Amino acid sequence: MLFPEQIPLGWKIERVALGTLLDCGPLFVFSLAALFWKTRLLNILSAFWLLIILVWNAANCFLIHTARRIIDYDILLQVLPEARHALDALPEYGIVVVVAGAAGAAALTAWLVRSQRRFALRRSKRVPAGMLLLLIAMSALATGYYCATRYDMDRRRGWMSIPAWKSAWEIWYDRQESRSAPVGPPHEALAADRQAMAALGLLRTSPPPGHPLPFRNIILVAVESLNLEFLHKYNGTIPAEATPHFDALAGRGLACRNFYTSAAPTARGLHALLASRLSYDDDQGSAPNLFTSLERAGFTGYYLSAVSGRWGHFIDSGRAAFARRYSPSHIRFREYFEDKVGDINEKWGIESGYLFEDALEILRSRPGGKNFIVISTIETHAPYTTPTRENEACARIPALAGNTFFIALCAQDRALGHFLRGLEPYLDDTLLIITADHSATHGARYTQRPDFAPDRIPLIFLSRRGVPGLGGNGQEITRYCSQIDLSVTLLDLLGLPVPPTFMGNDIRLKNVGCSLLERKTVRFVDAQAERLFDRKDTTSVMGRWFQLYYPR
Repeated sequence: MLFPEQIPLGWKIERVALGTLLDCGPLFVFSLAALFWKTRLLNILSAFWLLIILVWNAANCFLIHTARRIIDYDILLQVLPEARHALDALPEYGIVVVVAGAAGAAALTAWLVRSQRRFALRRSKRVPAGMLLLLIAMSALATGYYCATRYDMDRRRGWMSIPAWKSAWEIWYDRQESRSAPVGPPHEALAADRQAMAALGLLRTSPPPGHPLPFRNIILVAVESLNLEFLHKYNGTIPAEATPHFDALAGRGLACRNFYTSAAPTARGLHALLASRLSYDDDQGSAPNLFTSLERAGFTGYYLSAVSGRWGHFIDSGRAAFARRYSPSHIRFREYFEDKVGDINEKWGIESGYLFEDALEILRSRPGGKNFIVISTIETHAPYTTPTRENEACARIPALAGNTFFIALCAQDRALGHFLRGLEPYLDDTLLIITADHSATHGARYTQRPDFAPDRIPLIFLSRRGVPGLGGNGQEITRYCSQIDLSVTLLDLLGLPVPPTFMGNDIRLKNVGCSLLERKTVRFVDAQAERLFDRKDTTSVMGRWFQLYYPR
């Protein structure tokens, strides 16, 4: 069984020991060496960092167990703000918290050095050997317990379900902060591969001829975890009362029937949409993206997110990470909207109605400006408990009553409906794009499914004039494509250059969906078949295509 309910004790012991060594092994060796060193400074430094490890891993264990209790009561945290050391915690906790924690550890270290407690073997100019041994033991126990707790929660990733020695490199890989080369242009494809890649639409060619789109405002809405099959229009088992505005929008605008998730969760899906890249984890640092391309063309970029900008270590998606990667002019996370409206809650995030209202306010305040606005929502994230102003009304609908998923879907749909009514006066020169950050069925378990259809997500374009060059209102695109293709298509339609780092292709030229599953497996899906390849497989054209962009 790939995901056993009970992990063998021997495997867990191996995993905990290995994780502890990878996290703290060098520090433990340094501290043991310091016992025999005559320099007082080295002893104090080792004691200080042992305390940092002890405090942070104990705090991480507390956060995990607290989150488990909270989740049991259907109140979710956005993400566990874990940190392994002070530099790692800096962008997540803030400079004040990190400095305060470091100062506290320094003060405790100084107190221990000067202490005459009995656990000190003797008082000397050096840190007592007994104290260092005690700190090593305590920090090792805290780290080991943290690893056991963390890995138990993460067994769904696969490497918890096999012996440690078979997956040691993956644990090491997961620990690295700068594990790849900078984002750069692709290598040149082999001549023998070019024809096969071109047949799938994997190689970009000149865009179809046409006049650049005249849109002054472009609004991209990435709805949280929204499958195409969550819309009643595409799935009759969903009550019509849950998605009337989504359904009407799909019929009114230009909709894509076979648009696939390229990566998940949210940070990786947004990376595919914005930077046209499949591997968020390999692309460390800044990458060319829609924000940089459109701002260079005179647009002002806005990113509006319903979740907290202070969290995000686990998926590297907090405010600091987003600014580093995409560099929009304006970044507004949950805290911005809570300061503005005073609606503070402790669940996943803030309702999207506030984000939509802010987007309309941007349009009103910049009547002659060019705006690119990206909106990332949260209502439709399991377990669907984000409080909104629409929940009560949706809960009173008989077809939805008692089903938290239907109620959350209805609340998101109503917020979208209010936004569409406010957007009507701007649709002459505004392009609205509705899609999802990823599907709700993308990931390791998903690769075991016999049918890949649930991985489709909506892609709907709306403007008063349709999308010249792509299609008219009321039409449907049936070509196969995925998230990495949207940014290329948009830049082509606007007559703007496409960065060479983009992996996607114009939807008008593409007929295959490309995804990366669990950072290892490249998936291609079209009307004929779904094909899975290891990203390092050099025997396949698809594997070699991926390695044009990720050669390592």
